[in-house]
Amino acid sequence: MNLDKATSRLVNRISTRLRQRKKQAQREMGKSNQGSRAPTKDYLIQKGQGLIDHRYGKRQYSKSCQLDPHRWLVWNFNEHDLEEIKSHVQMYIPKFCRVRELQLVQLPCDKFFVSCTCGGRNREGIPCQCFWAITDNDVIEEEEVVDIGMVDVRFLKAFNAHYGDDTELGKWLYKAQRDCFEYENEGTQVSEDYAQKLVGNEDDEYPILGKNTSWDDFREAEFVLTQNACTRYDLEVYRMKEDSDEESSDSSDSNINDGPTLGELIHIADKKKRVVLTDMSKRMQRDIKASMDDECNSGTKLEDCDNELLHTDEEKHDLRKKWIDEMDRILNTESVSKDMVNELDKDITESMSKLWDKHCDMWGKSGGGENKMEWFGHTGSISKPQKRKRGTYG
Repeated sequence: MNLDKATSRLVNRISTRLRQRKKQAQREMGKSNQGSRAPTKDYLIQKGQGLIDHRYGKRQYSKSCQLDPHRWLVWNFNEHDLEEIKSHVQMYIPKFCRVRELQLVQLPCDKFFVSCTCGGRNREGIPCQCFWAITDNDVIEEEEVVDIGMVDVRFLKAFNAHYGDDTELGKWLYKAQRDCFEYENEGTQVSEDYAQKLVGNEDDEYPILGKNTSWDDFREAEFVLTQNACTRYDLEVYRMKEDSDEESSDSSDSNINDGPTLGELIHIADKKKRVVLTDMSKRMQRDIKASMDDECNSGTKLEDCDNELLHTDEEKHDLRKKWIDEMDRILNTESVSKDMVNELDKDITESMSKLWDKHCDMWGKSGGGENKMEWFGHTGSISKPQKRKRGTYG
């Protein structure tokens, strides 16, 4: 179509979408949110209030500590600790542990902001999970823990319904938007009374631990802060060292990076009876052992698996290639006679027979009994074929 006709249709479609969005926003102005108890539920759109409720609910999994009247630390290692370890390879995947720092600042315009190093407020326009963790101090009541001044103006019902109107409300929305642009990198804005409740009393002794935070948790956070980059494995090694009665004092001057290997981490409780594991370390140890036991028969010891089985196709390929190269070297020799070849064939047959007998002794014969690692055989004469387990040949 012609340019003038295409432009006209484009402008008409844009106007139609704007009118539809305006009507939808006006309908939402009359709706009530029954799924939230927050004091802002009647002023925010459903998306904004849902984000706030979600972040506020996750605060209970975070641990916090107030370092001084204007600084806090917040961290959450629970997400890594609760992850089920299905394979020992997961311990080598770097999943980083982070401790966030929050700071209360007062600008020259007498406005108070709480900034966080996670940057959640700058990205989403609502207070981050770390902010809600430091407000959970039994001083700020639930009905005043959040107000619309903490939220970006774009989440207000009035903003979506009346932005751009040539009215007094429309002008106030323009001003609110300009303030958001001006202070968007400062963090979450709080009132002076709210800031005073966060600071606490003058006679408080620091550090002050949060509700669900212990001194062991605080020492873990300190360890993570001392590392340039701390992974889940590094933190678990630190926990194992802390749980050791004698090694904790002997290794105080050693580097934490010189910790045990993965195999030592798995078997440390079996080799050293002095070690006392935390519940979380015990669970992780059981998960790692179970994942490695899946590759072996239930009757085979874990430490014997590497010697009993060829785990990879590359190992099998290298072994076959070695045998074939050796056979070719012998058979290509001019002095080889038929008798020598027959004798070699007899030796190979006997060796294969011995290998097969050893395999049957370890894993059971084809069609052998229950709880045996079988090939594609049957248990008895009428039952269905057993499913081949991991680590078998064939």
